[in-house]
Amino acid sequence: MGKKNIYSVPTWLTTNPNKNRFSKLYDDMVFSPAFLSLTNNQKLLLICMQHEYNPSTKAKHPDNNVNEFYFNRSIYKKKYGLYSNDNQFYRDRDALIKKGFIIQVKGGYTTREKTVYKFSDRWQRWNGTDFELNSNERTGSMMKWGRHTKE
Repeated sequence: MGKKNIYSVPTWLTTNPNKNRFSKLYDDMVFSPAFLSLTNNQKLLLICMQHEYNPSTKAKHPDNNVNEFYFNRSIYKKKYGLYSNDNQFYRDRDALIKKGFIIQVKGGYTTREKTVYKFSDRWQRWNGTDFELNSNERTGSMMKWGRHTKE
C-alpha cells in the first residue's frame, strides 16, 4: 500500500479546502514577457478562463473535446462578475489571442452560438510583436470591423 499524500490547504486560501477547484499559474508563464505585457484586466480574464477550463468533465466541453472550452457572456458577467462593458471583454480577449494565450476555435458571433476557445502555448514564443492571425483565428470584433491582422 502506497503512502497517502496529505496536504492541508491553508485557511487563507479557501473557506472549504475539500471541495474547491483551483487554477495553476506556473512561474514561467507569470514572468514571461507575454504575460507581463498584459493589463491587469487581461491577466484576470486569463485566470478566470483557466479556472473555467476543467479537463476532467467532458460534459462541459464543446463536442466532448477536453481541449476546448466555452467562456460566454453569462460566464464572465454572472459567474465571475467581470465586464459591464462587452466591448472591453472583446478587446481583452483579442489581446489574449494576439499574445498567444488562447485560440478562438469557433466564433459564434454570426451564428448566435457559443464561441469555442482553447489554450495555446504560442505565448512562449511571443517576442514583443503580436502574432499575425490566420483567417480562421480572427476574432469576432476583428471580422466585424474588418481588422484582419495585428493592430
